[in-house]
Amino acid sequence: MQLTKNVRVALIGDSHGVPALLRHVGDATIACVVAAHTRPGCLQQLRATAAQIKVPLLMQPRFGTPEYADFLAAFALSAADFVLCYSYAMIVRPDVLSLVGGRAVNFHAALLPRNRGPNPIQWAIIRGEPVTGITMHYMNESIDAGDVLAQRSCPIGEPDTWVTVRDRLIRLTDELMAEQLPLLLTGRCNRRAQDEAGATRNTRLTPDSPRIDFAAMNDRTVFNLVRAQVRPLGGAYVELGGGRREHFRDYLSLDEVRALRRRFAADSRLADGSS
Repeated sequence: MQLTKNVRVALIGDSHGVPALLRHVGDATIACVVAAHTRPGCLQQLRATAAQIKVPLLMQPRFGTPEYADFLAAFALSAADFVLCYSYAMIVRPDVLSLVGGRAVNFHAALLPRNRGPNPIQWAIIRGEPVTGITMHYMNESIDAGDVLAQRSCPIGEPDTWVTVRDRLIRLTDELMAEQLPLLLTGRCNRRAQDEAGATRNTRLTPDSPRIDFAAMNDRTVFNLVRAQVRPLGGAYVELGGGRREHFRDYLSLDEVRALRRRFAADSRLADGSS
């Protein structure tokens, strides 16, 4: 399909993603804004944004709930023929994608096919990857597996945390949108399939995920785990017993991680009555 400035675009994202997309859609007509019910803190700003551009705000509920059929009907009523998605907390399901004929593009904070799925920045750091990036890709029935349109790379250095990497990726995404969205919306973007042999897939991190296990982890692994979970996240933690945890919400250097290991080794010996 050759798209034109008259294309009707559904914007899917949070209170960061939707405004970022809006800055770059040019003459496209906005059909609706879609918000995730799993991020209620974004709703006030997204409601104001939708009201300002005079389009409906639709909230995507969990699939299988009675409200989901109503959401799907409302999306169909918006008559969107293209989806742009950025910084979104839920899966955009095949039934939504079919309503726009598969014309749906997402911006994912990783160099696909690596780090498909949730928490891509944190996982790149946890795995000790030296580089990550942003990928503009088509959406399909599989998570983050559609054809790639464009990518930008971002190095991960020793002093980086997930926050510093995120901030650089935000700037790179803005540059990518400025360059590629005008091409996309006029049908002038090239696409290529992802290499499945190089794919990695992430599970969703929870507050219980970043547990430090000094017996099983070397210093580099602990270092990466800590810097992937700094504030405003809850921080990597050591279990102290009795349900207590000590969290580390700020960056620790490798030397500080080594000192932490010595400290907990000493604490363990004292608890055991060892000398």
